[in-house]
Amino acid sequence: MKTNPNQFHVRKTLSIAIVLAIVAAQVPVRLIGQEIVLAGNYDRTNYNSSAYSVGLSSGNTYSVGASFTVAGTGDFNMTKVIVPLMTLSSIWGADPANYQISVVSDIGGKPVGNVVGSLTPVGPSPFGYGSANYTFGIPGLLHGGMNYWLLFQTISPANGCFGWNFSSSPSSTGIGYLAERWSSSGVPTGDWTISTGSGSVQPGFVIEGIAAVPEPRSQALLGLGLTGSMIYGFLRRRREQMP
Repeated sequence: MKTNPNQFHVRKTLSIAIVLAIVAAQVPVRLIGQEIVLAGNYDRTNYNSSAYSVGLSSGNTYSVGASFTVAGTGDFNMTKVIVPLMTLSSIWGADPANYQISVVSDIGGKPVGNVVGSLTPVGPSPFGYGSANYTFGIPGLLHGGMNYWLLFQTISPANGCFGWNFSSSPSSTGIGYLAERWSSSGVPTGDWTISTGSGSVQPGFVIEGIAAVPEPRSQALLGLGLTGSMIYGFLRRRREQMP
């Protein structure tokens, strides 16, 4: 039986289209507007009772920071920062107006780069009693694969103090660069003391955001899948019409 060359060509092209569609379908594509975790060491549920002091504690005023590297590639619009904070309103009297939470660029392993985004916490003055998660909407553009710092700083003379809790398992999570600075008189503005290693446990945090634009790889794969699907549909109809 003689084979129609056109039928052979259609079958071959149809096979290629199916393979393209299947390959593209197996690779996840990040879409604009999909909120994802960009960095963090905290599961948002379990925090450790240990905490770093931020504010006035034992005669000194403290500010604390934790480094992080943004997961993935491409640009991301930061949407929220989640941190476990401990307050004792009847004793510490922490007033949110005296503090600032910010994300800054890393330069040479220190939190001395440009400010990506910041805010002064808004809430009851003082915050409620005990430990809880606090979510802060901090806008700013982050770049995948780059290093940043999350800072919780005292910006005005404080009569109280927050505790920035560790994550649930400080021996295995949250171990990374830690920044601290303090002053025995007034607001700490000196150099940051940077430490890392097994004894330098970061406080707990989660940073979320959305892709600013689709990754080039995701765009290509999405286009590949759509092209394969369109070719498949066209050639299938053509094949059905052949004698």
